[in-house]
Amino acid sequence: MAISGAVTTVEYLRNDPTMVRQRYAAQAVDGAVIAGVNEHGDDFVIAIEEDPEAT
Repeated sequence: MAISGAVTTVEYLRNDPTMVRQRYAAQAVDGAVIAGVNEHGDDFVIAIEEDPEAT
């Protein structure tokens, strides 16, 4: 019974909005760093700004 409860918890957390946002954020930062290194070598900055077109 404990194993099925653990599996259920993992499945729930996989779709939890907070967990989804964390995965998205990590992928976005990873992609930004890779693009920065590819385009500018070690000389780049990642800026965080509000999107003026966001609703």
